[in-house]
This record gives sequence, structure tokens and C-alpha cells, in this order.
Amino acid sequence: VLSTISFRKHTGLSGNETIRIYNVHGDSGSSGASDDYHTSDLRVSTRKIGTNSLTDRFTILGQEGYVGIGTMSPKKNLHISDGSTSGITGGTTAALLITDDSNPRIYFEALDEASGNRVYDIAVGNDSFDGFSFNSLNNAASAYENQNIMTIHADGNVGIGTGTSTPETKLHVDNGTLQIGLQADDYYTQ
Repeated sequence: VLSTISFRKHTGLSGNETIRIYNVHGDSGSSGASDDYHTSDLRVSTRKIGTNSLTDRFTILGQEGYVGIGTMSPKKNLHISDGSTSGITGGTTAALLITDDSNPRIYFEALDEASGNRVYDIAVGNDSFDGFSFNSLNNAASAYENQNIMTIHADGNVGIGTGTSTPETKLHVDNGTLQIGLQADDYYTQ
């Protein structure tokens, strides 16, 4: 550790350390040596109430500039993780990477909308579904209002309004009218 800033619960030296900001030597040289010409990584650690140890929560890699939240080895410009280890070793560097061992998702919240229209998510499948699903949730995001509004399955099938994670054809539209074209009479209803 090169330098450390600690924040304590109490003003004296005997207080519990609650936050630590520190830097460590990065591995930027071919020799891996630690000297003045190698970069440093910045890390932020916090301590949960009732525990004695600090956990690293945030990292900036000195060489690449990658930022990690929940990971100490970010793989992309911004890497958010639940603590699971990413298996990504390639791809473009200008990216957002979300790593989760069960069901990664992105939430969108529009505070000026009513319940059922306020919170949406895009979720990646789980053990029973391979693909993406677009969903609306209650205001607390604790339950679905409408699940599988649209799904994109790993096999390329797209479902709209089906309520299922497994669309049956390349384009599966349920409970509605499909309009193709710009004219009011360019539609198909079944």
C-alpha cells in the first residue's frame, strides 16, 4: 500500500475505521516490478455495521482507467458487479459490463410517472430463459406489473405482448394488431 486515508466513526485513534481510500501498485510493467514508473490503482473500502473488516467496493485501474463497482478487476470502462467473477477476456473496451451470477438487469425509473409506468427493467435470462426481457415493475421494483412485455430469445425469436419468455416464431405478436407500413390500412389482425 502506498498511501491510505481512513475515516473513523469517532474522532480518536481508537475509533472504528468505516471507510478507507488507498492506492496499490498496478501491474503495468512487463516485469511487474513496483517502482516510481509503474501505475497505481485507487480503491475505496467500506465496513458494514456489525463487522470488523473492510471490503473493497470501488476501484479505478491506473493503467487502463477502468472503473469497477463491486469488483477490484474491472474489465471495461465501467464494470458493475455483484462480486461474481467475469469471464470476459475480449471485446471492445468502450463498454459497460454488468456481472451477476443469477439475473443481471438494468433498471430505469421515471419519477413523474404513475405506478406500473414508473419503473422498467431489461433483464438477461436465467436458468429457464436465454435472452432479454423488457418488464414493468411496481414503484419499489419489488414485483412485476407486466412481465415479458417484449422478449428477445437467444435463438433470434422476438415476442411482443406474449407474456412469455419463449416466443414461438421470429416475430410473435399477441393480443393486438400488427401494422406494417405508414398507411392506416397497412395492418394485419388475426
